[in-house]
Amino acid sequence: MAYNDSQRRHNLCAANGQKCDNIPDMSSMSESMWKISCKEGAVSMTDKTTNLFLHISEHRVVDFYLPKVRRCLDSLNTQQLWEHETHEANSVGGILLHICEQFDRHTARYNQVGTVTIAGIEDYFPDMELSPEELVAKIEETFTAWQRVIHELLSDESRVVDLFSIYHLIEHTSYHLGQIVDRVQRRTGESFQFVQKGLNERSLRAIVEDETAG
Repeated sequence: MAYNDSQRRHNLCAANGQKCDNIPDMSSMSESMWKISCKEGAVSMTDKTTNLFLHISEHRVVDFYLPKVRRCLDSLNTQQLWEHETHEANSVGGILLHICEQFDRHTARYNQVGTVTIAGIEDYFPDMELSPEELVAKIEETFTAWQRVIHELLSDESRVVDLFSIYHLIEHTSYHLGQIVDRVQRRTGESFQFVQKGLNERSLRAIVEDETAG
């Protein structure tokens, strides 16, 4: 989504009683991965709430989303993975590669500050004919690279964290994973019952609290 004028950002800062500096040209931004530079709103890694947010985000991805992806792909063969329910619909594999591309872009931004990504990810749902096993390996590699970035953020108190982009990434993944789970269950007739089997908010909270205790 393009931001065609910086007034929106000024308004947001003003609503929070904050002063914004170095307002960028929003028309040059092709995605909502932008950061608010407020004198009183900069988020540093010394903030305990920020640390907790990063821990929650990390474990939501690797301990919550990834097992669901693995379970879905375990139920599909290669043909099912890349089939299109309708002419307009994307394949399950294409949606997963779309998710991977979002993570890759996020990782690149933190690994190399100033990285500019090419517009058009909203249409990136490729069909690559990978096997379910090959696609799982790619997703695991992508998530692991992103996880390393999160660990680097947690270990470096001098770094400023773009909470907006991380929140967007988690929300974006949740949305598309819901699509995938629904399609796979409908296609196979299975009922995964993730919540009943322990992939729920209570278990996620326990993992995070255990890691951050003390």
